[in-house]
Amino acid sequence: MGIDGLLSLGDVDAAARRLGCELRTDVKGPAFRVEILWEGGKALPAPRVQMLGYNDEPLPPPELLGYCNGFTQPNGAAHLETIEVRKFTGFWSRKTERGRKRYAAARQLNPGLLLAVAAICCVRERAPFQCKRAELLCILDDERQHRSLVRFYRRLGCSPLREVGSDLRSVADRVLWGGEGTIMDVQVEAFLLKWTDAVRAMGMDETTSRTAVG
Repeated sequence: MGIDGLLSLGDVDAAARRLGCELRTDVKGPAFRVEILWEGGKALPAPRVQMLGYNDEPLPPPELLGYCNGFTQPNGAAHLETIEVRKFTGFWSRKTERGRKRYAAARQLNPGLLLAVAAICCVRERAPFQCKRAELLCILDDERQHRSLVRFYRRLGCSPLREVGSDLRSVADRVLWGGEGTIMDVQVEAFLLKWTDAVRAMGMDETTSRTAVG
């Protein structure tokens, strides 16, 4: 537990272990990477997905459930560069038996929430720059997927900050984020306050089942 009562990396690690997962963090200067590894994934290997660049080589280990990387900045805003869960839960392969089984099992772990709180705790506790906000881009590769991402991050507590389009005013954002979409942000302490009780209850009861996401 954090000294101020807010959710800590220790809390998230404990929740992950109760769910049969392992939390890994790697911080090098302002850059960070957070991974969630799932022991059960070895028995439910993720099928290879041939879409949206998700056919990378070499294939990720089957126990990888999700990752987030980014960096903190002296301006007080953490940049969440990549947040990837669906690729590893089987979300994109639900039409196959293998993908459907993995997704059904992974969904019960609430990996999207678990990864998000782990990343924010990492920013708060281990980053060299003290960031009170975090920003992310809901990429606009596909309209339906984009709307789904915006809804999910709204439920987590993020708010739309601005749109990144093809116009000249968005050039700097397109260069920084690598695409078009909706930039959203969240206040670090408010986010942790919102999810502290739910995450501490993970693996103990059904508190978080309502927010399950793949």
